[in-house]
Amino acid sequence: MSGELWQKISTDVLINTFFKLSLKVRGLVFIPLFTIGLSVADYGAQVQALGILIIAANISGLGLDMGLVSYIQEFDRDEAVIVSTVLAICLPVSIGTGLVIAAISPLLSEYTLQTGRYTLLFVTVAVYLPFEMLFRIGRAWFQAHQRLQVHGGLEALDVWLSVGSAVIAIFVLDVTIIGAFLAIILARCLSSFIAIVPVFSTVGFAKPRFSDAKAYLSFSVPAMGSGLAKHALDKTDRLLIGFFLGASAVGTYSVAYSVAYVLLILSAPLSASFYGEFTSLWEKGDRETIRRYTESGVRYLTTLSMPAIVGLYFVGEDILSLLSTPVVATAAVLPLTLISGSMYFRGVIELYQYLFYAASDSRTPLAVQLAMVGINVILNLAVIPYWGIVGAAATTVVSFSFGAILIHRQFSETLSITLPIKKIGRVLIATVCMAAVLFFISINWLAIIIVGIIVYFIMLIAIGGISRREIQMVGNGLIG
Repeated sequence: MSGELWQKISTDVLINTFFKLSLKVRGLVFIPLFTIGLSVADYGAQVQALGILIIAANISGLGLDMGLVSYIQEFDRDEAVIVSTVLAICLPVSIGTGLVIAAISPLLSEYTLQTGRYTLLFVTVAVYLPFEMLFRIGRAWFQAHQRLQVHGGLEALDVWLSVGSAVIAIFVLDVTIIGAFLAIILARCLSSFIAIVPVFSTVGFAKPRFSDAKAYLSFSVPAMGSGLAKHALDKTDRLLIGFFLGASAVGTYSVAYSVAYVLLILSAPLSASFYGEFTSLWEKGDRETIRRYTESGVRYLTTLSMPAIVGLYFVGEDILSLLSTPVVATAAVLPLTLISGSMYFRGVIELYQYLFYAASDSRTPLAVQLAMVGINVILNLAVIPYWGIVGAAATTVVSFSFGAILIHRQFSETLSITLPIKKIGRVLIATVCMAAVLFFISINWLAIIIVGIIVYFIMLIAIGGISRREIQMVGNGLIG
């Protein structure tokens, strides 16, 4: 990995890793907060409501929130006009979408949780939606200007506001699931204004120019489809689990998914950095740098993901027991192992897709995501009634691995890329050696993590999986 590439990773990735960790921590904190403070079924209902919210937000945004990065960098327009136009479209649509969700909330509760007792929970999603759009647009503006520390900082702020408000609501005010969710909405209301006010204080207000809407939507609608498909892939397994098995099964599966989801911290900072960077490089015609960034990104992701996935196999049940009840931990440990493997393939997909967005090709990622959703839904319908949440977890691995292979092939047709197979092979060898050592020792889970890290990196260095020069770059990046 060149010094130039490491400098990019050590600034954007290492700093943003802290902020992305906050987002993953929210998912972990919510597990004991809801499963112990309330119930496993309430946790499953909260996850289901947030899933509906995210899908609705992707529909309401029409992809414009994500497209804002490209509009600001590519369109010869006053930024105030661009931001005002995007908001003038997204906010009314989000309000209308929220009203539809409120109207069908009894059906959502009945068909996604097998009970009508959570109807009011889905009604609150209608209140949440407009603030979600404000927050997304505010963060996208900072990403367009490659101010990734602020972009990540806003996300971290929202995380801790929502966690704090939920803790107060559940353990101090002793509210029900509805009260806890309303507290989270209040936190998002505050963070959305914190995100959007600096944007307008910088660019000012302007009259929306709806004549530009067609140009914006020609890019954003396919991008919306890709984002919607991605989130549908995340949520359809839980929606189908709720339909077949009920709220408690959703809660158990979501516990495993939330813990495995932490592994995306390894790819999420790179994704945030690559999106704005690739758009700029593509406009300059610098395809070679995009290729090198992508190859280095895949290697970085593989180097850290493989030992993390195997490590979760050894410590998963202990971690789950700390976060939830013993019954949930026992039921969730196998799904955790399977889902953690799928997170690696998801990370690869997210790294690759930004080349297509940089080239204004949002249709290719959409086609890949739709193929994955199709496979996921078909397999889940077939396996969940018989194998429950374990079948759903296995389907997740199949879907994401298929998507990673497909998008790699599409990427290679656009820009030739050579994966460092020998380096990746050495990563796998070091991971197997680590697993062999951990298999034959009997120590507590924290010691397993420490021993695993030491064994893995000693083996990786010994077999040439990482060079001394790269170690020096890591040290220089962390220090400077």
